[in-house]
Amino acid sequence: MCGTIRHPDASDFWSMKIAALFHDPPLKPWVKQHQDFAAKYLPNPVKNLKVGDVKVEELVRRHHDAKGLVKALAFADWCSSSVERPIAELVRSPKEVGFIHPLSGLELGETGVSVMHSMSELQARDIAERMMNTLSECIKRFNLLGKVDVEHVKATYLMLWRCLEGAWWKAVSEVLEDEAKKLIPPPADTRTPTHTVFDHVESTSALAPCSSSGDALNAALVSFDVGGIQPFISASRKTSDLWAASWLVSLLGWGALRRVCEVLGPDAVVFPYLKGIPFADVWIIRKTIRSSESKAKFSDVLKYILEVEGLSEEEWYEKFMLSLIPPTAALIVPKHLVDEVKRCLIEGLEECWRNLVSIAWKYLNEKFECSVAEVRERWGRQTKEPPIGPVRVVHTEFPEKSEEIENFLKEHGWLIPKKLYETLEKLVQKLWELKKNGELRYPSRPSIVYGAIFAINAAKMASLTREFEVPIEPSPLEERGAEIKERCNMCGVRNPLFLRKEEWRRLAEEDIIEWDYRHDRGEYLCSICLIKRLLSRKKIIEKVLEEIVGLPRNIAGNVAKRGGFPSTSDFAAALFKHTLAELIVECRISQTELEELNKKAQKLVNKIREFAGKSGIRTLVSRQPPMIERDIKEIERRYGKSAEPLLALLRFMGEFLDPDTYYRLLQRRRLSEDEKRALRNTAKRIGKDLKEIVEVVKKCVRRYRPKEGGTPLRIKPLSIGVSDTFAIVSSDGDYMGEWIQGLRLPPLKLSVPPSLRDDFEYRYQSLSGMHKILSPATHIAISRSLLWYAKEVVPRVVEE
Repeated sequence: MCGTIRHPDASDFWSMKIAALFHDPPLKPWVKQHQDFAAKYLPNPVKNLKVGDVKVEELVRRHHDAKGLVKALAFADWCSSSVERPIAELVRSPKEVGFIHPLSGLELGETGVSVMHSMSELQARDIAERMMNTLSECIKRFNLLGKVDVEHVKATYLMLWRCLEGAWWKAVSEVLEDEAKKLIPPPADTRTPTHTVFDHVESTSALAPCSSSGDALNAALVSFDVGGIQPFISASRKTSDLWAASWLVSLLGWGALRRVCEVLGPDAVVFPYLKGIPFADVWIIRKTIRSSESKAKFSDVLKYILEVEGLSEEEWYEKFMLSLIPPTAALIVPKHLVDEVKRCLIEGLEECWRNLVSIAWKYLNEKFECSVAEVRERWGRQTKEPPIGPVRVVHTEFPEKSEEIENFLKEHGWLIPKKLYETLEKLVQKLWELKKNGELRYPSRPSIVYGAIFAINAAKMASLTREFEVPIEPSPLEERGAEIKERCNMCGVRNPLFLRKEEWRRLAEEDIIEWDYRHDRGEYLCSICLIKRLLSRKKIIEKVLEEIVGLPRNIAGNVAKRGGFPSTSDFAAALFKHTLAELIVECRISQTELEELNKKAQKLVNKIREFAGKSGIRTLVSRQPPMIERDIKEIERRYGKSAEPLLALLRFMGEFLDPDTYYRLLQRRRLSEDEKRALRNTAKRIGKDLKEIVEVVKKCVRRYRPKEGGTPLRIKPLSIGVSDTFAIVSSDGDYMGEWIQGLRLPPLKLSVPPSLRDDFEYRYQSLSGMHKILSPATHIAISRSLLWYAKEVVPRVVEE
């Protein structure tokens, strides 16, 4: 056996992972002799890569053999199959290829959706050829295998892992055209089609370094969790603070996982699923670019990935600023690397936090010259540790041999939930019985206890402290030279960073915090909460994206524009803005009315800018809710500069479309009585101009009638206004813990195609009543569902 496949610093390690990724082709359900098919349609540049003395092409072709180096790949394949489809051998082969959702147990098509189950041999070969060409072109275009050394082979593996599934769907859409959307995901096994070929090959790739002996699984499951998340996020004063805290948690989570990906590759991270997450995309692109190559190369690689995925750069930029990585993870790790992985998780999170602290301090120091020793000491004290915690990392080793499974369950039974333990115990005993009777060719592999090990880790985690110890702060009353004698307004735990009011006034002038000049007081934030607040500023986000995430400066600038989060006032004004935009875009307003609105808008915009200039307000424009951002782009596209006054009005922060705002601001600004008197008159004119615009919009809405079959405006005519009430919708994943632990999965019989269920139940009554067991593919399915929810559902709820 080749010991180098155990070590990430050897090219054999990454070549074996490439072989694992391609050992089963996505077309496996539709072709014969899938091993030969997979070897034939390997990307040409990787065919001659070697693991020891064996070519990758040979490994793929012979991956069912149990000899020599091939045995390691075969054993990883068996282990992956055993946990994902333990009953597959007991099910007859169906006549038609189908796919069953792993979480609901529903077959695609059962809900009335039209699906495509089959394809011709000619179509299959055409798809395979196109896939091979796409992936081969990627390797050649970016010179990923310019040398056959560790870094080049590793970069090749990373790009193939990232683009494999996208290349499949790209080829399918080219060959099947309109029918492509109906094609089912390619199941790894048609007898229990609950997971895809991609799930299976990625699981096999993760297990390959743990199977180097070819007859034992030398693996552990590492669980990582960070506490204190909810208190950290909820300690916020603005919606932008909530967004910043949530995005910061995601950034720190990626900081921890990135170090592990460096060592084992991203498929070792079973939960959360990292494919398609922009943080991971940037890291992969960086691994494919040599330090001497230009920044333009980054853009080229990014465009290629997005082209394969069928995404636009705009869509990718938008997803970048979503919080997509939870502070919890499950990783499959070779036993001999467990300590290194644990260290990487903790050190990666801490390093990411230190880098963020450095960026924030540099910004503050440049702006405000924070040279006072007490301020520097307070900053260092408050930012020494990450603001979330404790960080908890535990692991449990898999049994090595099939014969050790029952003893493993008995030994750890007291840590496994009763329902799960009983299911696994009965399943393992029944499968052993069937193996002895000759009804099964292969025994259960040690990986079958994945769900039990995940539960054991959860029990170990629960035994560790959940309390996050915040360093004890001296009372503000005891701080030397303290003018401010209260705790942070946001968290209420730490002292404000600055204890003199003058510094906070200067921060208020930069629109970083709020200040009431009438009462000479405002927001006082500790170092941690000030970092949260600063994350909403484009310059800070741009630096974070460039220096921590790794984006080139020009792309970081484009992404940073999408940072932050609309304020509550922006949501309150969104209904009015959208109504105005919809009237314009749908041409439901006459040319005369449009010109009238434009004139009134210009007049109002000039007055608002005049008020802002004389009162020292620096920020009038903020990021709008996505629906309004789309409205603005559509009006720009159709009308260009001729609609600039109306566009300026739509871009204004919502609070500036509320007449009461201006009187509140006058109370908070440092102005003379004469200046206040003049600005009160300006505020009155703003209110009058605003009312005129609202009345024009109301008049248009009252007479608005949609075309036959069209959708009416979704508001009542008399409810239009810029001070309308709004609601905050809060949702909580009450059952998410049970889903992640596999306690809400469907019955095992629902893994069997509907046409074969009666036969299966008749022959194996004791198995059919059991519930499905947790597996890596199930965790991937849950993670993908959560990603889809974060990327698609949440933005839609916010917009609509």
